[in-house]
This record gives sequence, structure tokens and C-alpha cells, in this order.
Amino acid sequence: MTAVFITGALIFFTGNITLGIWLLIGVIILQLVLNIVTDFKLYTAFHDKSNLAMTVIWAGLIIGLIILTILYTVIKIRRGHYVE
Repeated sequence: MTAVFITGALIFFTGNITLGIWLLIGVIILQLVLNIVTDFKLYTAFHDKSNLAMTVIWAGLIIGLIILTILYTVIKIRRGHYVE
């Protein structure tokens, strides 16, 4: 996760902002996946339904981040700001 963050930051600051943002969002998604795994393990250990609710919330955040990042990329491409 640290390597992806450093790579994303370097790519972001060297000019390819879109790819850098995708990598930085990838780090956030990896952290949310770790939260999902933790909450699911806690649910199986203690059978507390609040952990299942948090798992659904984390999954919703991941889906939202992916949708917003795709929208950002599409808007940049349509405006002609996407430079490969």
C-alpha cells in the first residue's frame, strides 16, 4: 500500500494527474477493503450486526469512489485535458 501511495504521488506531481489520482484512490480503496475484512472477521467472532452494517457502508464507499473517479476521468477526456 505504501508503494502504491508513493508511486501515485510521484506520478501525480510529475504531470500525469489522472493516473496519479487513480493510484491514490486505489490506496484509499485498499484501506477500505482492510476495514471490510476486519469488520467481517469481527462479525464472525462476536455475531454483532453492527459489523455487518459497517461492511455494507465500506462497500458503498468503495463503489462511490470508483464512480466518482470514473466521472472525473470522463469529464477530463471530454474537455480535452487528458494528455497521455
